[in-house]
Amino acid sequence: MHTHHGHPDPNTAAQPSVLELGENVGAAVIYTPSDLNGAEIEIKPSGAGWNGAHTAVRRRPVGGGSSDLFAALFYGLPAGPYDLRLDHDIRSIRISGGQVTEETW
Repeated sequence: MHTHHGHPDPNTAAQPSVLELGENVGAAVIYTPSDLNGAEIEIKPSGAGWNGAHTAVRRRPVGGGSSDLFAALFYGLPAGPYDLRLDHDIRSIRISGGQVTEETW
């Protein structure tokens, strides 16, 4: 999870990620349409205030680069319910320990 204030160049692909998952720690991949490339999605535990934790939607090459996905990756998340926000659109997800939760925006 990032709390940076800069924006990545949306024309560059994300680098490979290594995730540490544990009994009570998980991750989330949020797939988006390509027009959200470079957008920042915020995350917070449900019931908590927005604290600025966010990550960018990035182009993520698949296979030999013949097709790409666009997604935001959140990692190191304690298991439980979370809210995601992009502009005024808020959605809920549940993170499970030891797993990667996949959602589509």
